[in-house]
Amino acid sequence: MATIIMATASYAKEMPLWEGVQKTAEMQEADKKFIESVRKSTNDNLQIGAKRAIELGWQSFQNQDFETAIRRFNQAWLLDPENPSIYWGFALTTHQRGEPSETVERWFAEAEKRMPSAAPLLSDHGRTLEERNEDTRAAEYFKRALAIDPNHVEAHIGMARIAQKTGDQSAYELHLKELDRLQRNAPASGSPN
Repeated sequence: MATIIMATASYAKEMPLWEGVQKTAEMQEADKKFIESVRKSTNDNLQIGAKRAIELGWQSFQNQDFETAIRRFNQAWLLDPENPSIYWGFALTTHQRGEPSETVERWFAEAEKRMPSAAPLLSDHGRTLEERNEDTRAAEYFKRALAIDPNHVEAHIGMARIAQKTGDQSAYELHLKELDRLQRNAPASGSPN
């Protein structure tokens, strides 16, 4: 498995898709060996290997180990570059690392190009914009998510937060009412569904 890092003044940082790195022959050979080992272990189904690498990437993300998350998403890209979850992972991980908005937006654009109708992706995009104090744009993404799935809880939560910040009491109450409705209609914990 190839591990590429970029050295900065204060720390080494894993880069999505090894941007800015000229891979050496040794790195390229390591990539080939990694791909072949996955090919052998999955009966020539690289998508299975990519799915596992993405799962490991999300686990690392949840553990706030963003360098390992990027490394796992990079490995997934070697195996299945069209998988939208890779770019979604890059978007959220670069956001959490505090990288510039242009970088985060570019990765969201790649994910959304491959998955234009995924309410959770659009809601995550809205949340990252909100965290970067771009509430107007964030609301657009939450609205897009709700247009796809009117019951998408995270988008209602995002819209309620923005309405509260902007003082739009009627929108705030509307989204709280929707959240209450969704909670009341949710299956009881432990029930079969």
